[in-house]
Amino acid sequence: MATSGYFGRDIETQQARLRSRGDLDRIQSRDELFGRVDKGQLLVGSPLTVLKQITRISAQLGVGVLDLVVPSQLGDKALRSIQLFGTKVLPRIREL
Repeated sequence: MATSGYFGRDIETQQARLRSRGDLDRIQSRDELFGRVDKGQLLVGSPLTVLKQITRISAQLGVGVLDLVVPSQLGDKALRSIQLFGTKVLPRIREL
């Protein structure tokens, strides 16, 4: 959709959302990081913190599907994140 130039009825809002996304290594400040967390673009923190973020996003948007991307450049940290998500977070979000 983004490459087609079609952004729905609210063109300005949708284009701003696209511009606000980007690579994690481009985040230049804590404010920018937390802004992305507030928008639901990033899930960061302990399993309990991530669970709270997912719960908030689900309540606000009414969504039932969560699409996760774990940055592969994190190596072993990415594997640990996937393990924690699978063992600590995933079983609890099924309750939502």
